[in-house]
Amino acid sequence: DPASLAAGKKNYEFHCAFCHGKGDDGMAANLVSPTLIHAPSDTALVSVIKNGLGGGMPGALGMTDEEMWQVAGYVRSLGRSAP
Repeated sequence: DPASLAAGKKNYEFHCAFCHGKGDDGMAANLVSPTLIHAPSDTALVSVIKNGLGGGMPGALGMTDEEMWQVAGYVRSLGRSAP
């Protein structure tokens, strides 16, 4: 829903955008893709957000499970709007 997507975007901008930029212009992985290598499912994406990936991406700090799901929804929306 629009409110969850807006909340996900807000948390993405606070927690993720420093490295991922707008999704496709940061120093970290490009998230503007319908398929993410380390997150083929929504559950896997939330796990990556929560626990991070060894070697570079830290896990989320200070986000509730609901907020992580909202961020995951926002990230998925980036892939749906890919050119």
